[in-house]
Amino acid sequence: RAGGDGGLEALRVLKRRLSDVIYQALRADLNAREPTAA
Repeated sequence: RAGGDGGLEALRVLKRRLSDVIYQALRADLNAREPTAA
């Protein structure tokens, strides 16, 4: 927690990781449904 509030920093990183994982899952799902759409 050096350099500021570690809790807020952790939340920000967690949100970014979550959105990244969700985005990857959505893209994989779309590619699985329509392989030619890519």
